Amino acid sequence: MFNFNKKFLFLIVLIVSQSVYAQSFRPGYVLTTPNDSIEGFLKYAKGKKASQACIFKLSKEAKGIHYLPDEIYGYTYREGSIIFQNNG
Repeated sequence: MFNFNKKFLFLIVLIVSQSVYAQSFRPGYVLTTPNDSIEGFLKYAKGKKASQACIFKLSKEAKGIHYLPDEIYGYTYREGSIIFQNNG
């Protein structure tokens, strides 16, 4: 019985830690124009949410700024490619 409880507890901790990590802010850039960017932290998003908006912070402690697609040229996480790019 003890071994089952230990495995169940491990599973719960794993699920909670992944959901917290998914909501974390990651280093990245907001592209204000094709040739200009602001470095900071972006709230991690994927799929459809990633193309609808982004939340940006200048520092981890700063208040988040919510950007819609028509307000910026795009954004990118430091370790990846451009997530959103405004072509209009």
